Amino acid sequence: MSSNNLSSPAEYKTRDIYLSTSLKACSIPLIRVESHEGKGFFVFKYSSKIDDIIADYHNGKLKIDARTLFNVWKDLKSLAFSVTNNNQKS
Repeated sequence: MSSNNLSSPAEYKTRDIYLSTSLKACSIPLIRVESHEGKGFFVFKYSSKIDDIIADYHNGKLKIDARTLFNVWKDLKSLAFSVTNNNQKS
């Protein structure tokens, strides 16, 4: 299970890379990737669409092209690794 939370009215933050991949593939803008204690957090611009996407994701009803999903996942994985790896070296 992910640690999803609304960090402010304008942002949605989660550690769940699979949910983050789904949000980004559904055109929710990624604002930044943060690192806290070696763990990556994905921060998205809040949208009223997020609640529906999350519900569909958890209920197995979200429909996304597999190639798009995989490409977005690779990009987010690289971003998270880069952010967490750079912070560990500092």
